[in-house]
Amino acid sequence: MLRLDQLARERMIHNPYPHVVFEHALDQSDALNAEFPPKDRFGPTIRMDGDLTAGDPGYDELIAQSSAHGALHRQVYSTEFIRILLELFRDPIRHAYENGHLVANPFALKIVPEPIETRVSGRSFVGGAGAFLYPRFDIGYGGVGYGLHNGGRGIHVDNLPRLISILVFLNTPQSMVGGTHRLYGLRESEPVLKKVYHPISGLLIGSLQSNRAFHDVEPIARIDGERRAFYIAVSCSEPIWKKEVDRRLGVLNKNRHDPPPL
Repeated sequence: MLRLDQLARERMIHNPYPHVVFEHALDQSDALNAEFPPKDRFGPTIRMDGDLTAGDPGYDELIAQSSAHGALHRQVYSTEFIRILLELFRDPIRHAYENGHLVANPFALKIVPEPIETRVSGRSFVGGAGAFLYPRFDIGYGGVGYGLHNGGRGIHVDNLPRLISILVFLNTPQSMVGGTHRLYGLRESEPVLKKVYHPISGLLIGSLQSNRAFHDVEPIARIDGERRAFYIAVSCSEPIWKKEVDRRLGVLNKNRHDPPPL
């Protein structure tokens, strides 16, 4: 499980945009690695070379058979989880709303702590009426070439309904060249590299998303084994961020990878 009590006290980093970095974020990391599913249990790629998300047969089997993965699933799909993250990012969220970057006030939205997104018609689908917040949990791995043709396919922002993104590295890949998580600022409408985070077991990177929260994965050129990670998100059922008006940046806003159906 995630050490949420400690995460809630982490210092906010504002450059290039609000994010937190938390080492040793996972309890039971040994069990989570030992019970990591084999590659033939993963579904079609969403972000990485292999992905599992709620509703996939391999995912449902995993959380039923693994007490460690099951506990993490129940933790993410809870009202408490979303409330802790909202409180952690309270100040930058409030600032974004007051300055018109957020089109809705996240603190005024209903929380639906259930697996809402599923693979339908090749895209993530959200059902329901009205705006509400909900979590999502993905498990995946990457090998040679990850970050080049998937993993966002270069510098990008997450989709406009995404409020908060969390990346948790499950293992420390051996002999890996590339594979870092990189954050970008802007200089005259051009992304400029600002932060580089290396995959280390238990390292969590949580960031407030927006139409200018640019990031990417340094393509993996060589690796012994695989780069394992959890992707966790708090999203809105409707676009919550204002659309990008700069044409050059708008191209990067569309640099998304849509998952195929099962």
